[in-house]
Amino acid sequence: MNVDELWNEILNNEGKTFYTKTKLPFEYKVEGSLKIRIFRNGESMGYVTKDNIRFILENPNEQRHFYRDNIKERTTSYSLALVLALKK
Repeated sequence: MNVDELWNEILNNEGKTFYTKTKLPFEYKVEGSLKIRIFRNGESMGYVTKDNIRFILENPNEQRHFYRDNIKERTTSYSLALVLALKK
């Protein structure tokens, strides 16, 4: 599955509950065509972009955090959870 196909699956599963590797539940809302906002217990946990998903697909064994506007985004665990749950 390529990044475009996987991203479409992500967009189509908005509002469903997913789980991180450590079994923490989260949901997300689509914010435009290239970004989703992650929520846990109703609180925003940051966002995941299509580029985050591309990075996980291209580097499945590398763990790293992404930074933007001096705000640490906790996207690695959420990105990886989505890739593992939706990749066919």
